[in-house]
Parts: sequence; C-alpha cells; structure tokens
Amino acid sequence: MNTENQTFTAIKQKDEQRINLRNTTTLRLISASNLAESSFDNSDMGKLHIKNSNLASADFRKCNLKDAQFQFSNFDNANFEWSNMGNNHFHRINLESSNLEFTNLSESSFQECNLADANLRWSTMKGSQSIKCDLRNVDFSNTDISTVKFDNCKLKGAKFNINTKLPFLREKALKLGMNFIGIQ
Repeated sequence: MNTENQTFTAIKQKDEQRINLRNTTTLRLISASNLAESSFDNSDMGKLHIKNSNLASADFRKCNLKDAQFQFSNFDNANFEWSNMGNNHFHRINLESSNLEFTNLSESSFQECNLADANLRWSTMKGSQSIKCDLRNVDFSNTDISTVKFDNCKLKGAKFNINTKLPFLREKALKLGMNFIGIQ
C-alpha cells in the first residue's frame, strides 16, 4: 500500500505489513486489519478506535492516542514509548512484551488484557484500572501506581523498586508474588 501524500480516516480489512504512516493526523479507525511492524510514530491519532486487528511490533513512539479505544487486538512487542494514551479503554488486548516506558496511561482502563513482560517503567498511571489482567513480570520500576485499581489481576513476578509508589503495602506486594528489585 503506497501511503505517500495520502490521508486516511479509516483502514479496514487490510493485510499490509511494514507500512509507513508516520506523522498521520487524520486516522480514526483501524478495523479487521493486519498492520504488523508498521510505523505510526509521531502521529496525532486522538480518539482512534482499533478493533479486531494485528499490530504486533508496530511503532507508536511519541504518539498522541488520547481518548482512544482498543478492542480484541494484538500489540505484542509494540513500542508506545513517550506516547500520550490518557483516558484510553483497552478490552481483551494483547500488549505482551510491549514497551510503554514514559507513557501517559492516566485514567485508562484495561479489561481482560495481557500485559505480561511489558515495560511500564517511568509511566504515568494515575487513576487507571486493571480488571482481570495478566500483569506477570511487568516492570513497574519508578512508576506511581498508588491510585491504580487492580481487580483480580495476576501480578506474580511484576517488578517494583524503591521509587515505585504502590497501592498497597510492600508486604502485600511480596505476598502477591511481586519482585522488589534493587538494594533492600
């Protein structure tokens, strides 16, 4: 798919890998598409709706994705570093091994999502909630999760350090199977 000098508001039922949609500002829907390894970095895609799609290993660095909705889609190994994803809704999303370092996830909700092995270091998660999510081995180092609501989530192996602000006592984190990293 040639994307040069084109503007898109929707991508539906496309099977195109490694497409370049950097700096896009008009895209509002991705549906039933395979766009693995595609690049969206530096894009302004607020209120984007992604459903039933594969965006594995996609590049979303430095994107504005505020007020977006993600449903039944795959983002394993995707890179969202330094992105604004505040007030987003994630439902049955695979974010396994994704990079969400320095990402704003304030007021976002995660329902039945897989974030196992994801990097959430230095992220902002104020007022977020995770319901029935797999958060095993997530790295929460230097992240304030004190206002995050965890409901029936798997936290075994999730990492935290002295700078992580937890929503519960350190002793409870250890009982949940979370791992303290650093000097004790």
